[in-house]
Amino acid sequence: MSSLGFVDVLARAETDGTAVNTTAARTSITPAHARYTTPTNGFWYVGKALRVKAMGRVSTFTSGTLILSFGVGAVDAFASQALTMVASQTNQTFNLDLLMRVTAVGAGGSATANLLGIGALNAGAAITAATTMLPATAPAVGTSFDPGAASVLDLFATWSVSSASNSIQIHNYVLEALN
Repeated sequence: MSSLGFVDVLARAETDGTAVNTTAARTSITPAHARYTTPTNGFWYVGKALRVKAMGRVSTFTSGTLILSFGVGAVDAFASQALTMVASQTNQTFNLDLLMRVTAVGAGGSATANLLGIGALNAGAAITAATTMLPATAPAVGTSFDPGAASVLDLFATWSVSSASNSIQIHNYVLEALN
């Protein structure tokens, strides 16, 4: 947990994640071994930066939407807009690059922290705009979370339509602390 400007790899995928399909519920796409648990107290501070790189494949049956979110425990500290998917795409490569920065950490027993996330998703023909900025509008801080609790850092997908053919799977994943 350096604050001297080093890049610290917190977690990385050693195997593929499980394909997420046949559900419209928020579901982890990170391989179980690559979910990082933060230590209690001291991990989060104003200016702390995290980078998520995820690459894999996505397939669609319907033209519904997909939301990608970064969770700190049960809270989506960053969530993309509903990404409009193109119907009938098979195994399109995707590349997600997300950079998040802690903007606030409160004090005391009811402390909360916030992340400001900005990124890009390139999903080729599977998404209406081949490269999509996340978020599509002005960046804003995400949902507050408890900075003093040990929390699992995880990447999630939420499909608008449950279909076996709406599928997303991670093949490469890295979570880095940039300071």
